Amino acid sequence: MRESERLSTGDSKRPGLTERGAELLRQLAAEAGDQDLDLSDEHARWGLYWEVVPRADLRPLLKEIVAEGEALGSHIVTEVLKYVDETEGRTWVDLLRTEEDREFPERRLREWALIREVATSPRRIADDLPGLTMWCQRRLVEHATSDVVLSDLAVHASFRKVRHAAREKLRGRWKGWV
Repeated sequence: MRESERLSTGDSKRPGLTERGAELLRQLAAEAGDQDLDLSDEHARWGLYWEVVPRADLRPLLKEIVAEGEALGSHIVTEVLKYVDETEGRTWVDLLRTEEDREFPERRLREWALIREVATSPRRIADDLPGLTMWCQRRLVEHATSDVVLSDLAVHASFRKVRHAAREKLRGRWKGWV
């Protein structure tokens, strides 16, 4: 594969996948049962990544692909963070080469750490809420089982929908996001 043929988003700042990365991608596709993957099609690659991210057995191979400069690396890392603890998540985020690529996954890593923390060790979170995204506050409602956490969300969440959902969950009437 010549330099001009490297797999990328077309963004000139992102050089894309190396030859080794492309070989690893072929191997990942084969192990996932996708023999006909078009390596140049980002949508096809993302479909494969989406399918394999939940699979712990394929994550080491996926991690190598990210390390080889896959243009979708930031998206892959963000998705992986759902399935790994904070320590492992840090190793994934650190694979990303630029500050721009790391910015969003860094935030998501912190948010997942908080969600997991308060799900297992409930505490007051009112002071944390102003700096949290709506996405995080919604996940807190989903994962919280403690009245302490839900009460803080019901009163101090930054978004009306989140406050309402927390109140409904406290009352035992919450049916999920509609």
